[in-house]
Amino acid sequence: MRNSLHSLLSKAIILEYTLPNTINSINCSVHTTDEDTCMKVGTIDSDIAKVIYNGIVEYSFDEWEVDIRRLDIMQRRALKTKIRYNDDAGDDTKIKYGFYGEILLYLILQHFYHAETLTARGRFCNILEKSETKGYDTYQLKYNSIKGVVELWFGEVKFYQKYKDAVDKVFDNINKALSDKYFESNVIAIFDKADDTHLPEQIKEIKCSWEDNPDLNIIQEVVSRNMILVYPIVIIFDQRKTYDVIIQEVITYINTKALKPSLSIRYKLFFILLPVSNGKLIKEQVITWISKREPQI
Repeated sequence: MRNSLHSLLSKAIILEYTLPNTINSINCSVHTTDEDTCMKVGTIDSDIAKVIYNGIVEYSFDEWEVDIRRLDIMQRRALKTKIRYNDDAGDDTKIKYGFYGEILLYLILQHFYHAETLTARGRFCNILEKSETKGYDTYQLKYNSIKGVVELWFGEVKFYQKYKDAVDKVFDNINKALSDKYFESNVIAIFDKADDTHLPEQIKEIKCSWEDNPDLNIIQEVVSRNMILVYPIVIIFDQRKTYDVIIQEVITYINTKALKPSLSIRYKLFFILLPVSNGKLIKEQVITWISKREPQI
């Protein structure tokens, strides 16, 4: 991620606290295996829009592909070939696109959690299908040197005005996302797309070994290599009450949902909550800047 985007992100989104939080008497969700993260807008909503708009290139291309001298050209190319976006569609349709939240998910994991890109999600866009990219919402990784394990950060994001709509959508799909079959299908697709010339040596070795043995049992291989799935779930929603009250409400609502994962591998799940003033206006601002071809920072 370029330094200007890091700088913008550090001001636009800040960490408020983690859960459980004894001071505010708010526990983490019953489904969380570690701790939840509560973030807030550090400046104003338009800066969130600016983060999304300027993050299109980072989301669409692998880091080594990004040429900071050609950011505007790369962004226009991304909008045509790397994400689902139709210039001719009405604003109501454009607002429903998923890339707004997916870009924030990708950048938040890079900036706050130091996750690295395994492969850009833009590689999976099929412009002929004209549909949202299937699979997990991000493909990142992190080597946990303390535990000596490779963490596959395959997350999910929902960006709705009402937090209940976002949570409902998460739990419509979460049991499938936390299943052996879904994980295996995504891992095969991800490593097939990844450019191994730029992968860390440890990950490159894994990719090569899997390519040399196409009949390999991915689940058994992940277990034997002591790898872990990290599944962060980002919920972005309009803040219609005071901050602590709305955070408690979201956690309480999450706790009403059932979770029945069927994964055979180790996984870590947690929520990242980000209330904003008006999500619809954020998306409309991004659409306006795209139409005007606003210069990149």
